[in-house]
Amino acid sequence: MKKHLFGLTCAAILSACGGGGGSTDNSNPNNGTDPIDRYIGTWNRKCDTWSMDDISDTNGKGISVIESIKIEKTSSVKASYVYTVKVFANADTQCAAQPIATIVKTGLNNANSDTSNAIMTTSFGVNELSYIGTQSLSLETVDKLKLVDAKLSNVQGNVTVGGAIVKTGSPTFQASTNDVLAKFKSSTEFFFNTIDNGVIPSAMVEDPYSVLTKQ
Repeated sequence: MKKHLFGLTCAAILSACGGGGGSTDNSNPNNGTDPIDRYIGTWNRKCDTWSMDDISDTNGKGISVIESIKIEKTSSVKASYVYTVKVFANADTQCAAQPIATIVKTGLNNANSDTSNAIMTTSFGVNELSYIGTQSLSLETVDKLKLVDAKLSNVQGNVTVGGAIVKTGSPTFQASTNDVLAKFKSSTEFFFNTIDNGVIPSAMVEDPYSVLTKQ
């Protein structure tokens, strides 16, 4: 189950949970000119289960999700992003069938919200990724970033979206700002770890469910 960081907040695109770190090379795979360029594109996480405290089906059972983030360049060191969660039925643990609901945080910051055709689209705050620089760890050097994640809704409660119930009061769906470290496994895979209480970890910790794969 996902542990909160990115919810792309530390609620969803970003976590420091799970097994041990690998020895993959984090040499810069950036083929662009600017530091932010290698992050640009659409990235997905693998199918995962989420807590019923975040989202359930209409019978109160757990669900599975695929998280997606579409990152667009706004400057040499900044990008905006659209965060999408596709929700799958309780029995669909491989996320193979059609989603029962979709949640989209646009990051447009125009206080709009629309729920129709099993899709909840909201714009309560900005979604922004900022490149700060590089960070040396014990055995490698990784990117240091700031992640600003918009809240999902002004409503604190249960919202029915298609076949799902979204718990908008969950910490997953609140606004957040996190300093994070990013490690590229290759030009098409990377993952985040949070920097907790300003303490830089000695090594990156990879959880297979936190890895973002370019589409």
